[in-house]
Amino acid sequence: MLERQLIENKNDREDLCSQLDHGRSRIDALEEEGRHKVVGWEVSQYKIAELEDEEKCRVPKQQEDAQRIAELQQRISFHSGAATTRSGIRKKAEISSG
Repeated sequence: MLERQLIENKNDREDLCSQLDHGRSRIDALEEEGRHKVVGWEVSQYKIAELEDEEKCRVPKQQEDAQRIAELQQRISFHSGAATTRSGIRKKAEISSG
């Protein structure tokens, strides 16, 4: 009877050790998963900040480009208008002298 109880206690102890090992490996796996999630979150936050910085730089650049395009369009229209005016004046001068 005592021998049977010792065997049962030994089996119970082995079962408990096995459950403990399984629990420890599960905890390790969850910790590792948590680390990956934290690292992934940190990388995501870094990328978001990087994109926000890029967007902050892009908006003024787009506005600057739009302003530059408007200035160039004004110059083009002024020069083409001046050419038309000059040729118109030349034509009028030719008509009046001819």
